[in-house]
Amino acid sequence: MNIDKNIHKETQEIDKKLRGYLNIKDLCMYPDHSSCSGPIIRCHSIQNSRSLDSISKNGHVLSFVLLSLFELEKNKGVIELKKVSKNKVTTFFGFCQKHDSELFKPIELFDYKGEEIQNFLFAYRALSKEVYVRINMLKAMQEFSGHPFMEKNIYDLFMLGFRAGTRDLVGHKALFDNSLMEKNYGDVMSYRISTNLKPNILVSSIFYPEYTVNGLSIQNLADISRFKEGIQITIFPNRGTTEILFTWHKNKSQAPEILIGSIDKLNEEEKLETITQMIFSHCENIVVSPEWWENISSDRKKKLIETFNESMDIRTERKPDYLTPHGFNIFSKPARGWN
Repeated sequence: MNIDKNIHKETQEIDKKLRGYLNIKDLCMYPDHSSCSGPIIRCHSIQNSRSLDSISKNGHVLSFVLLSLFELEKNKGVIELKKVSKNKVTTFFGFCQKHDSELFKPIELFDYKGEEIQNFLFAYRALSKEVYVRINMLKAMQEFSGHPFMEKNIYDLFMLGFRAGTRDLVGHKALFDNSLMEKNYGDVMSYRISTNLKPNILVSSIFYPEYTVNGLSIQNLADISRFKEGIQITIFPNRGTTEILFTWHKNKSQAPEILIGSIDKLNEEEKLETITQMIFSHCENIVVSPEWWENISSDRKKKLIETFNESMDIRTERKPDYLTPHGFNIFSKPARGWN
């Protein structure tokens, strides 16, 4: 009993430190800090009124949230979907008041029309959120080196990959920072899928393509000596349609273009099924409609949660054909008057 109490106490201390690192307000992600104004504020990486309102229920959505290490231990390492206020979900302290307000005006105040600057900003916001979380998680994890709860061999393997991933993300953002400062929004390439179906999941994330839809290798993610080429995915409602927007920088375009080439050969239904599998296999910054989740089968819920958790496990090797269309997608026919 005393051992359990000690374990609980120590995990609570770790959890407190982790939450502290993920709420740091010390740096605006905008590259020119001399132009910053106002405090670092809580920023939405997925739009609140324009997007989250469309899938929320009683002001809440579902998200994969790790509330505590103690809870993770209790759930045998499985991260579950949790109900979260739409005002807090997917937020991060990433920009000063001025830059959060001014930089993203073209996508916050205006309808999406596929303009270069809009595509750039959706990509930049997704990337900034991921960089913020990665950098601060790295700081936190380095503090826990040698902790009795961290098995050394697993910790060392995890940190090796985590440092490389952080390096790639920071390097990726540097490309976007340069384009932003030069106002070269056309440096960002895009692939857009529009559908009249309603989204039940919203996404703002970046991942590294590993295989094509047909299972052909694109880049070896296990080779940490090489800079990985990333691609952003954003899913959001847009005046009665759903936009699925892929974006990537032209200077690191080979892997994204190979992936997109394999997606482009599919019909619409197959595309949506592949994207569904892609989201749960790669993306962390996602929110789910509570109403939709309540109405899908328990077997489907179990499979989606398993897919997400496998993607978090560094010991799990991804199957080459994991993006093959599989007869299920996260989109549905809209209710009357959906906008």
